[in-house]
Amino acid sequence: RETRDGYYRAVTFVASKLVQEAPGCLLGAFIFSSVIYFPVELNAGAGPYLFYTLTFFVINQCAMVLAFAVGALFPGEALSSVIVPFLSTINSVVAGFLVLPGSIPAVWKWVYWISYYQWGWSALMLNQFQGQAYTDHCEMEGGSAPGIYSMIDDLLKLVSPGTCVPIEGDEILAGFSQAGRDKWDCLLYAWCAYPVFAVVFYWAMRRAV
Repeated sequence: RETRDGYYRAVTFVASKLVQEAPGCLLGAFIFSSVIYFPVELNAGAGPYLFYTLTFFVINQCAMVLAFAVGALFPGEALSSVIVPFLSTINSVVAGFLVLPGSIPAVWKWVYWISYYQWGWSALMLNQFQGQAYTDHCEMEGGSAPGIYSMIDDLLKLVSPGTCVPIEGDEILAGFSQAGRDKWDCLLYAWCAYPVFAVVFYWAMRRAV
């Protein structure tokens, strides 16, 4: 209403909304990360924790601007409240977790490559598993690893009792088609959705004036 009445330009409104929401998103990212990261015992160290928090902040910002853009394109609560969850669901399905990248139909594969969910999740996976080796199963009763590792463990125990095969984080990443990626590159690709959504938000506001 204020924009239509000439109080300020659309770009001023868009910029103010983005700046206004950023501190709240950042605080929410730290609170969420602190509640989740340490109880789950993810990678120890300040670096991985801060990267986890930054990734959550970026994804939260992208989701926020997407909601602003949809709200500006389709005024009214009814249609926007349907479109935003639909887009979020599509992003979740093609992110590479619910459906492995190799199993995504070709007609939907392009969504995988532009999904900020996918790049954000890839960044978190790399932050957790890249270059890691896990031997927790060696300390479990019976010392049996999951899947193929269990058979390898059994064979090694026949030859060398007490030997345990570590689970390699890079092999976990390879199972999700993420081997060879860099977590900072993935985070950058996820962030690229932010300016795109911001431009759509601005264009929709200009159109509404």
